[in-house]
Amino acid sequence: MSRGHLITIDPVSRKMILHPEARWLANMKPVLRTKTVLSDSLYDCRDGFKLTPCTVSNKWVKGKLTMMEGLKCDCDTTNKKIAVLQQ
Repeated sequence: MSRGHLITIDPVSRKMILHPEARWLANMKPVLRTKTVLSDSLYDCRDGFKLTPCTVSNKWVKGKLTMMEGLKCDCDTTNKKIAVLQQ
């Protein structure tokens, strides 16, 4: 999984804004239509003791990127546990 920095540009001031809350998001993909950012996380889906990559939707709340409820996985997430890769 690829991680990095998320930097946006304020359209009025044209200044760059660093978003430290997104530091642990992996494989970020912006979705312009919904103004969200998709990211990948590893989840323990109780599927043979292996971690499964799942897609998480993140939305902008008061200028900060926050995780939305629900995720998209290829396994049963009923009793899921987030892997200790996000802080």
